[in-house]
Amino acid sequence: MLRVVAAGLTATLSLSAYADPSREPAGYEPSVTAGRVRSGMALYAERCRPCHDNREGNLDAAPPLAGRDFREKWGNRRDALYAKIKMSMPQDEPGVLSAAAVSDIVAALFAGHTAKADVAN
Repeated sequence: MLRVVAAGLTATLSLSAYADPSREPAGYEPSVTAGRVRSGMALYAERCRPCHDNREGNLDAAPPLAGRDFREKWGNRRDALYAKIKMSMPQDEPGVLSAAAVSDIVAALFAGHTAKADVAN
């Protein structure tokens, strides 16, 4: 009985906005709102753009996070992109971003708001 109650409590907490971000399921993405997209845009500018901005034709830049190549690679695979970012980004501090931060970045990427000025693709 105690295990059932504990399992139910764990499931409830994992869905809570106050849950420990390290315990969120893969692809954690609460409802996408304008606020989350704005947050993702700000996080992108701070944490992603320094490497992924290739407006200057910098061949050493990481792949663009917008445009045709991005859409072909990621399509609607939000969970896969979420996992990639959560586990390996930013490259100089992998795993430092919270689940909510990664979810916000993914929301902004899929909303097409992060790289409109970065990529003319």
